Amino acid sequence: MADDRRADSCPLVTATADSDQASAVRRRSTKDDPLPPQGILVPSRAMYPDDPTVPSPSAFWSVTEAASLAGNQLPLTWDAGTQDLARAALAEVGFRLDEGRRSLASAREALPNALCDAFRLIEARLDARQGTPAAVEGARIAMENIAASATVDGATRARAWLSLATTLLRSNRVEDAERACFEACTLLDDGIARTWALDVWSQVLSSSGAWEEARHVFPHVLRYKRAANDRVGIAITAGTAARMELALDRPAAALAWLDHYRLDEAADLPALTRVRLSTARLEASLDLEVAGEAIDALVTSLRLCLEQAASPQHPLSGFAHLALSLAALRAGQPSEPDLEYATRALTDPEGRARIAFRRALASPALFDDTDYLARIDADLKAAGGGTETEVDLALRLAPRASAAGRQSDARALLERALAAATAANSSAWIERIARVAVTVDAQWTAGLALRRFGGVDVARSRDIRALDASIVFADLVGFTDRSQVLDPAEVMSTSQALFELAVPLLQKHRVRPSNYLGDAVLAIAEGEGHRGRAIGFACDYVARAKRASVIRGALAEPWMLTIRAGVASGPIVTGPVGNALKTEYTTIGRTVNLAARLQSCAEPGEVVVDAESEDAIEGRARESVQLKGFRTPVPFVRLSPGVRRD
Repeated sequence: MADDRRADSCPLVTATADSDQASAVRRRSTKDDPLPPQGILVPSRAMYPDDPTVPSPSAFWSVTEAASLAGNQLPLTWDAGTQDLARAALAEVGFRLDEGRRSLASAREALPNALCDAFRLIEARLDARQGTPAAVEGARIAMENIAASATVDGATRARAWLSLATTLLRSNRVEDAERACFEACTLLDDGIARTWALDVWSQVLSSSGAWEEARHVFPHVLRYKRAANDRVGIAITAGTAARMELALDRPAAALAWLDHYRLDEAADLPALTRVRLSTARLEASLDLEVAGEAIDALVTSLRLCLEQAASPQHPLSGFAHLALSLAALRAGQPSEPDLEYATRALTDPEGRARIAFRRALASPALFDDTDYLARIDADLKAAGGGTETEVDLALRLAPRASAAGRQSDARALLERALAAATAANSSAWIERIARVAVTVDAQWTAGLALRRFGGVDVARSRDIRALDASIVFADLVGFTDRSQVLDPAEVMSTSQALFELAVPLLQKHRVRPSNYLGDAVLAIAEGEGHRGRAIGFACDYVARAKRASVIRGALAEPWMLTIRAGVASGPIVTGPVGNALKTEYTTIGRTVNLAARLQSCAEPGEVVVDAESEDAIEGRARESVQLKGFRTPVPFVRLSPGVRRD
């Protein structure tokens, strides 16, 4: 019977006979069933028009996801292969990787054709959970293929986009993760999976430096998860929020998230989830220099979680032992036992470098051992660069070099840290670098923003310069209206959120922010190709704000983040204005005024570009308008970047 049910188009198994049931599976409509309302645990027969034992992919996913929140109860009517596949999915959600692989192997023996793609995705998810670089990369490729395939059912494709977004985040491919997550959010109907997608969206925001918008999204996601009684999901969201605050050196804010939900003490959470949250709580408490019995209790709690998890080779266990080693060091106890445990889980080059760095914290003389540092450096190079350990090591060595009078070495270390943070696209790391650098090399710190965004050196920035450049003027639609309704703190939060959304795009296109005017940003692109880079930044910024607004709409938010922008190219004058008491850097000229006027002509979500030069955007219809302060009508073109802009 099981062999008969394998359709010959399923690449996982080969059919040896063609039964009436297999024919019925192949004849089943490819149109997905609607996603059932959140909370439904037992499917109705209407979900299975041909055979109640074989659900459609949409029904399989929605019912299995609902079961993950209600004791893993599955419909008794499902056939053995479907039951095993659902059990594998539930085990993956609960971090029970060995159980998941056993269930997946059983499902392979009696897999319905309709669920072959779901099988592939669950297999890729389990690989991604394994955590090793090779496993994660293989999972990413599999998820990407499933998501991009037009022959895969819509429900599985949507979840493949969601899984891909999570996997891309592990590889610090934040911009790609944002696009994948947006696809998932727009393809998924209301239900549990969409709430999970919104949760990943908040992680994307946190990873890309859009911290204010992430703080805005976290409470919505937590509310939805509470309504669904998704305790594991609540734990993940609270842990993500805490991790974000820890990366920003805000341990008190991190503890506030964890103390508010106190999820790491919930016995019914998966053990590895409790390991993750207990680790975050311990790290935050150590950053706050909590000591004595409070730390002892956290250490005991984390060790108990590790014992219950019984997963010594999982990366989460490795990071937990790193935190425990630091707690032991602070308490004057040996840290080496926990570092030895960490080596079992963190076996990749970056993991080895991280452990070696922690050993040096316990024995600071190792920071002066050139051979020891060379071994760490070799692992960091093998890891491919852009790792947090590379940043931490450089920031530890730079003050030591400066104190020893080796200022050129200190500056080189700061440059290396910045290069690693830039490669990882980590705004949080760059913020950390700036905080350390100001105590090591004030002049280097002063030029950090100039080099990061526009490639201008500090010496040139001190002069008043006349040059040809492109100006971008962008502002928020409806800012005046919201400022009359929202309190000042909420208005300031909106302005900060807009700025943070722009930062990675400014860096990507090498466009330098010149002035922030409430809800507006004035930015300059100079040097070769400045016009194309300015237009690219403006379009990417508008598109990213549109995506954020779509998500806000899904959260039933009344206020969007829709912006409009104007771009103009021509002569400008830029430099410092003022005296010793107060100096500001500003940009003036006809080009600046033109960009601002063109911005006022743009519709919400549009970019208006001047068309006075011969390199006007090809294929775009020209318009003209009489602008205030300009004697003759100004030609321009309109651009409407989509949310999926490449």
